[in-house]
Amino acid sequence: MNITFRQLRVFTEVAKQGSMIQAAAALHLTPPAVSMQIKEVETQVGLSLFDRHGRQVSLSTAGEYFLVHAKRLLANLKEADDAMARFKRLEHGLLTIGIVSTAK
Repeated sequence: MNITFRQLRVFTEVAKQGSMIQAAAALHLTPPAVSMQIKEVETQVGLSLFDRHGRQVSLSTAGEYFLVHAKRLLANLKEADDAMARFKRLEHGLLTIGIVSTAK
């Protein structure tokens, strides 16, 4: 599979909203862009991840399983991003050292 993190974000938002139109609004994308991303993910997975009911969508059984993994991958990405942000702050920080002399 060759799925991007952006596609995973789109997938999780559609699952959350239950609508591609509402997900598009939340992600500041157009509905056709969201639909294309979902279609690409489903092509890569080889399964239908959503059951479509007019303009509403719900997760299929395969989609429910995929959502668990998608959330885990996105959480790992956020954790790595946070770690790198902490590392950047560490390099640019200020270290002050004080010494108390007790020798005469």
